[in-house]
Amino acid sequence: MINKALSQKGSAHVVIIVILVVALLGTLGFVFWQNFIDKKPVAKNNESSKTEDTKSKPKDEYKGWKTYTSTRDGYSIRYPSDWLAINETGNDGPYIRNFDPSSRPAEDPAHNKNYPKDYINLRVLKTVANDPIFMGSTATEWYAQLGVSTVSNGPVSYTPDTVTAYKLHDMPAKKTKSVFTETDEDIFLIKNGALYNIDLYPYGASDNIIIKKMLASFTFL
Repeated sequence: MINKALSQKGSAHVVIIVILVVALLGTLGFVFWQNFIDKKPVAKNNESSKTEDTKSKPKDEYKGWKTYTSTRDGYSIRYPSDWLAINETGNDGPYIRNFDPSSRPAEDPAHNKNYPKDYINLRVLKTVANDPIFMGSTATEWYAQLGVSTVSNGPVSYTPDTVTAYKLHDMPAKKTKSVFTETDEDIFLIKNGALYNIDLYPYGASDNIIIKKMLASFTFL
């Protein structure tokens, strides 16, 4: 009887030890899962969130640039902060340029005469529908003939061989060459029956990387 009781008591101890071992292993397993395995998806989710935040915030290509807005003619255009913008006056548009002629000393022989080799000037002009400059045509009719036949705009004439189709901020336009006292590049487009002319100096300035960004920012109010 005593041996039987001892045997039963020993068996009970074994069962208790087994239960304790299983409980301990379970606890260790839970701790391991919680601290190592369960954190991996969270880390991935954080990385994914950071990637989505980066994608949702596109780089501002015009950071630090200024905006010229013409409430009179109804448009705006961006330009580098170190460029000079001379406001529109009367019927003349603004002059936006990468060089300030007044920065040269007055005694400089080239003062207000010869500009640097990389000098760029952009001017925006708006001409109303029935301006005398169109010689009896409307602005829309004049624009339709640009590139089809030789047309004049004041003292400047545009021949068909110099006119090409152009896209200005996804708007259909025409680009051409103009020669008067200097050789310029003109971009024309029609908006609400009025003719808009972006005049660039020198000819070919539309290929300049900064001018491309400026033209891409041109928009009507």
